[in-house]
Amino acid sequence: MVFEKGCPQKMEEKYYREEEKKEGGNLPSPTKFSENKKEFIVKKKNEISKIFEEGKVYYTKDLKLYVLKNNVGHLRYVGCVSKKYGKSHERNRYRRLIRESMRKIIKKSHIRNLEYDVAILPKSDCFKDKNYKNKESKDQLEKFFLYLVRMSQ
Repeated sequence: MVFEKGCPQKMEEKYYREEEKKEGGNLPSPTKFSENKKEFIVKKKNEISKIFEEGKVYYTKDLKLYVLKNNVGHLRYVGCVSKKYGKSHERNRYRRLIRESMRKIIKKSHIRNLEYDVAILPKSDCFKDKNYKNKESKDQLEKFFLYLVRMSQ
């Protein structure tokens, strides 16, 4: 099916049902999480290295976390794995688990407003285990961020 450039109505019909359309022509966001996901991720290499050099280290059962205060106004994170950790599909699985856990955690407003950069590393080979549940890492991260909330007040 080919769409013409100047025909947004056809695109609207394809992606949105009639009950999803808002009055006034505004369409709902196609993503479930309306915030811009990329603003919560640390991307630049110099910022990541600064977190490792100047950040404070915290440990949980399966995670090692480097935390550094930032001036951005909200929480930012990065999931880091060294090449020694395993094969690429295992490292990517770890990053996906962390990203999903953080997406669920950031939805909570009191955690989203923390002004920290956090680097999250695996502490052991627990993520290589195929039976490892995302709930475990989410619970550990949530407890850690609640601790940060208490410490920042």
